[in-house]
Amino acid sequence: MTLQFAVIWYGGRWTLLAPGVRYNRYASRESALAAAQRLAEQARRQGYEVDVLMQDVGGELSSVPPRAEADPPARRDDPPQDPANSPA
Repeated sequence: MTLQFAVIWYGGRWTLLAPGVRYNRYASRESALAAAQRLAEQARRQGYEVDVLMQDVGGELSSVPPRAEADPPARRDDPPQDPANSPA
């Protein structure tokens, strides 16, 4: 079974949709993605196959490669971003 973690723009905020999580909202795309990748890594360590998906500017979901251990965590104080102005 593959678990999917999706980061989408919803209600003016970046939202993380994950199994067992109703929703978590974040001020920035990077913060939401970092949270999704942390959950995904926990699931991988438990033996699950995992797919992290990110919504692009056009609204399509695309798979994101696993985060490298050297990647720094996103800052929690990032300002909200509209997907039209976010880097894709």
